[in-house]
Amino acid sequence: MKPNYLPDWYRTHRTWCLIAAIGLSTLLVLILRRPDQWSAPAVWIEEGTVALPDFVANGWSSLFHPMMGYLVLPTKIILAAAATLSFRWLPEIEFWLTVVFTAGVLIAIALSPTALKYRAVCALALLALPTDSEAFGTSAYAFWWGSLLVMLPLLWRREGPQYPILRSGLLWFGGLSSPLIITMSPLYALRAILVRSRAAWSDLVLALIAAGIQASFLMKTAQAGNAAFANITPTMFVRKFFGFYLDIPIPFGTHDTVTLVIGIVFLGALTACSYRYRRELGLTYFLLLAAFLIAALSSVARVPIAAIHPSLAGPRYFFLPFAFLSWAIVQIAAIDARLPRIVAIAVIALVLRNALDVGQRHHDPIAWRPAVAQCMASATQYELPIHWDGHAESAWKTPVSGADCRRLVASSWFDNRPVAESAAQ
Repeated sequence: MKPNYLPDWYRTHRTWCLIAAIGLSTLLVLILRRPDQWSAPAVWIEEGTVALPDFVANGWSSLFHPMMGYLVLPTKIILAAAATLSFRWLPEIEFWLTVVFTAGVLIAIALSPTALKYRAVCALALLALPTDSEAFGTSAYAFWWGSLLVMLPLLWRREGPQYPILRSGLLWFGGLSSPLIITMSPLYALRAILVRSRAAWSDLVLALIAAGIQASFLMKTAQAGNAAFANITPTMFVRKFFGFYLDIPIPFGTHDTVTLVIGIVFLGALTACSYRYRRELGLTYFLLLAAFLIAALSSVARVPIAAIHPSLAGPRYFFLPFAFLSWAIVQIAAIDARLPRIVAIAVIALVLRNALDVGQRHHDPIAWRPAVAQCMASATQYELPIHWDGHAESAWKTPVSGADCRRLVASSWFDNRPVAESAAQ
């Protein structure tokens, strides 16, 4: 073997090596963070109580119906694809499609020609977000991951190929994944004004259209209120979105002063680095900070800030703010100077410790295939079990008629045996 064979081979196949590394890392981390979703997959929350009945009634056209008041394309597509492949094996197929989709989002972040520094690190940092793993490994929350694609056109490089079709596809799919596009539209407008390029103005137009579509669904379903916004205080905001990023106190409501002090110190260090190295950090970094602030305010506009906690109550509301904050920290780490690197290393170490402390979630197994068999044997309706808090005894119930269960199984691509034949085996 030639001495330089491996380095030369890696340089030739670098992209495929990166894709393989991200795919393997995604699978391993999702198994570690949600081991029971790996060993005993389940259907979760509104995907089972809203999206599933919609699919039963309307098939693939249900993709364009709102769930929770807005479009959630990734969740709907995974559900429809899994049910089409095999309704009996719906939870297992959903898990694997979720792994593939999550890895796909991370690969898009790592390979898209954005102005992010250390793009692969930014992608992998999302697997180590310091929250409970509510938004990890389940198709019900795949739309949170899909909405991250909205950020890529916003951070696209000004120089080099613009790939308009790719950029537009990312923007549209991400925009129809969640209402995030509504709150990010002002940043697209700001970028268009500052950059003044045809690509930036084109992105703005597409962003406004996607935002208009999501806003129209929110208005129609009366999901656009923001009564919770009035409960925000600066102290609580700093503690929740800066303090909790580095230190998550358990049990709920303890160590408030310590967390507040940690948050203030972190905010001060972030402010100092942002001002001192503003030229090196550039527009991309400040767009990330703006996205973090907007995402955090959007979270607490929908749910009272006192009620959410990254480990115990509504950890999904920290997913996007912490994602954008993590990307900002990676940009600070890329600065060739001692102070920002010390700050970044300290922050990353605390974040990883946080993720190890609170990043794993468990749930009780629910027997999906026996439930489907009973539904198929029913002459009227059967209530399929849907997880919401991880406890089998408190599972939600979705009524599905026996005729619909038999139809869904019969139309599956595999394991579509009739109920009598299935029971005999």
